[in-house]
Amino acid sequence: MAHLIFGSRWNNGFSMMLDAMSEDDARARYEQGLEVSIACGVEELAAEPPDDLDFEGEQPAEWELYTELSRHERRPDQPGVAIVEFYNFWGTRVAAHYFYRQDDGRLFLAQVDELDFTDTSRFVEDNEWAVLTEHSFSPDGTSSVVVRTTQPDGRTDVTMSEHAGGDFASHWEPVPAWGDWASITRRDRSQPA
Repeated sequence: MAHLIFGSRWNNGFSMMLDAMSEDDARARYEQGLEVSIACGVEELAAEPPDDLDFEGEQPAEWELYTELSRHERRPDQPGVAIVEFYNFWGTRVAAHYFYRQDDGRLFLAQVDELDFTDTSRFVEDNEWAVLTEHSFSPDGTSSVVVRTTQPDGRTDVTMSEHAGGDFASHWEPVPAWGDWASITRRDRSQPA
């Protein structure tokens, strides 16, 4: 059984939801297009206690969905967004999918980040990746891939490739109805929800 928790953002380093709120409050915010996060875990997830600065949760999330769907109303140059972050067994962020709201109201998966780490036997901070692969996609079929590889001397090696003529039909998502998270939270986009 999946366990959901709602709030402003999931803190994967401390395994807790910041500014936790009830499902009813989160749903109201979501339906207004305001910022809200939903985190899902195999076990019950922890909320940040308001009076304990040393608190750390026990259970990592499997995924977090952060949405701010009416962002363009406050920042005209920025479309609404839905970001899905995926975590491993230890709570390390290993991937992120960035969906941007298009003129027709649908969401388009415009960026996928994949993080690889040398040590996968424990929690690792996001910025300690060994390889960061950033895939960018456009509805017109163009895409690019940037691969950043950390070298032993601390430098970062960067390669980039660009592509045209891609079929990104699986990148489109309707704005999910509240509670209908299965499709947008798929890590493997080649498989149906």
